[in-house]
Amino acid sequence: MLSIVNTIIFKPFYNKRKIKDNTLNNRLKNIGNNIRRTRKAKQISQIDFAVMVGIDRAYLSEIENGHANMSINILYAIADALNTDITQLFSKTIE
Repeated sequence: MLSIVNTIIFKPFYNKRKIKDNTLNNRLKNIGNNIRRTRKAKQISQIDFAVMVGIDRAYLSEIENGHANMSINILYAIADALNTDITQLFSKTIE
């Protein structure tokens, strides 16, 4: 009986959560790729950029790989260090 209840009640919620998590992961990866691409275009090393932003290099690596859910303050600090508008970090392709 518990198995039937579990399937009927909890599975749909789990599936919706998984879809949202995948969407979030894709967004974080997109932002991270844009940060990395812009940083490399400006020929700034990861360690130098982390110092400019005021974060640890390992944390910057997690951000660039889409594994960290950073605060809006960190995003603004990254955009300022890259001398770009924060909205550029959210675009599908960065110019």
